[in-house]
Amino acid sequence: MKFDVLIVGGGPAGLSAALLLGRCRRKVLLCDEGRQRNLSSHAIHGLLGREGRSPSSFLREALEELSRYESVSVRGTRVTDVIPAGGKFEFVCADGTTGFASKILLATGLVDELPDLTGIKALYGISVHHCLYCDGYEYAGRPVAAYGKDDKGVDLAIMMKHWMEDVLPFLPQDFDDRYFQAAPQDQWVEGAFSGTHGSYWDKDGNLYVQDWNVSGRIMKLVRVK
Repeated sequence: MKFDVLIVGGGPAGLSAALLLGRCRRKVLLCDEGRQRNLSSHAIHGLLGREGRSPSSFLREALEELSRYESVSVRGTRVTDVIPAGGKFEFVCADGTTGFASKILLATGLVDELPDLTGIKALYGISVHHCLYCDGYEYAGRPVAAYGKDDKGVDLAIMMKHWMEDVLPFLPQDFDDRYFQAAPQDQWVEGAFSGTHGSYWDKDGNLYVQDWNVSGRIMKLVRVK
């Protein structure tokens, strides 16, 4: 089979490219194995015309729109190999499909790597999220935890304060303490924590976190104010 363009990936970018190329009467093959990044989400946010729609309904409607264009083919498979071949590209798919394409468009997107925490996969997309801009609005006014490594986790917690007041940062036990310094003892906050983990923002916007490696020690993030 010969195509003008092989599109690898069937998320919004790949689907949009296939639609435009189809309208340009180009012969297109779009290959996607059905592992879109947002399939675990209940709703799409921030996309005009699709606010609140489920990712599965968006995908179904997009494929229906592409079906109107005879020059666009869609296969539910993974592209396993692409080889330069005399000014074109030879490709091989996991389902045995092979062919040549003049151009290759990579629209594979990103993969979210979940932390190794027990039970997190079952909650992903329900009460565990990776994007504040996508899901933060729905949690305004509710207590939320932020999890991340080193300064990324703390920066996330700070940014979340724009959406909600009650934010508790959690850091892995192997966090890099270069990002912290111990607060002077006269700045320690009595009774601000419960259990072995906790956080506290003072009236000036400084973030304090309890270090669970040294019981009772409160540390202050240098850069927050």
